[in-house]
Amino acid sequence: MSEAGRETTMKATGRWAWGLLAVGLVSCAGPPMGLEPTRSGLLVLLTDFGERDHYVAAAKGAAYRVNPTVRIESVTHEIAPFDIWEGAVTLALAAKEFPPGTVFVAVVDPGVGTKRRAIAVRTEAGHFYVAPDNGLLTFVVRRDGLADARDISGFQPLGRRPSHTFQGRDLFVPLGALLAGGASLGRMGLRLKQAELVMLSVVEPTLDAGLLKGSVLRVDRYGNVVTNLPAELVAQAGLKRGDKLEARVGEATVEAVFASTYGDVPQGQALALIDSIGNLELAINLGDLAQRLKARPGLSIEVRKP
Repeated sequence: MSEAGRETTMKATGRWAWGLLAVGLVSCAGPPMGLEPTRSGLLVLLTDFGERDHYVAAAKGAAYRVNPTVRIESVTHEIAPFDIWEGAVTLALAAKEFPPGTVFVAVVDPGVGTKRRAIAVRTEAGHFYVAPDNGLLTFVVRRDGLADARDISGFQPLGRRPSHTFQGRDLFVPLGALLAGGASLGRMGLRLKQAELVMLSVVEPTLDAGLLKGSVLRVDRYGNVVTNLPAELVAQAGLKRGDKLEARVGEATVEAVFASTYGDVPQGQALALIDSIGNLELAINLGDLAQRLKARPGLSIEVRKP
């Protein structure tokens, strides 16, 4: 993805077409915004820490320190290092399947130790999120709506000043564990408006005279190219099972068949389908289309009947 595609903006947009028990956690920032949902007791982690080093275990240890009964699950710790876009997309795709009251901690933080804010958020879907304010929450906020947001930069949930290089352990994860235990977000830090949050720049999908335009949302491990074109827009374009279509991804093009599943076409043939998240996906049956097209997140995509 180009640097321009990953550019962040301080302007928040509308919803996406297509997500106290420790020292310093009580503030005089004002009353909570509305009734907070009952917590599920789950703390769910997403990071770029990897599994080789001690980082994940140390962060979990910090969570158990402040909340020994918390249940910890992981989305993944294999987000590509520093890749905020991948982290934001992966978080949104996983979070929607969890019950209200679940607390997510997302740490992909190339600006760790700088003046970037740390934030805690509650969405209108009833999920809580703790993360650096660098765009990681873009897609959950756009999809689910913002109920409350707080600046938690100055907190010390372990009773000590957070490290300049490991705030996942010293701030984000233990604070998430406190939220999972029932601590009130509405009493944490100064309230933030949605327009104050950093959001990633996102190209909105469009349909004009039969031409679908959007962008690559992600490339999965199978080489499937997931777009941000929602099923509703694809239906409006008149695409039906068995139709032939032409897709341009960046500068590369591919002819494909609109199908229901991968096995609808012979092995090695390109296809398009509506995937499990409800978006248009381009793929090759038992093949890697992303490699063939040199597709990557953020590239533009155009789809039409030939």
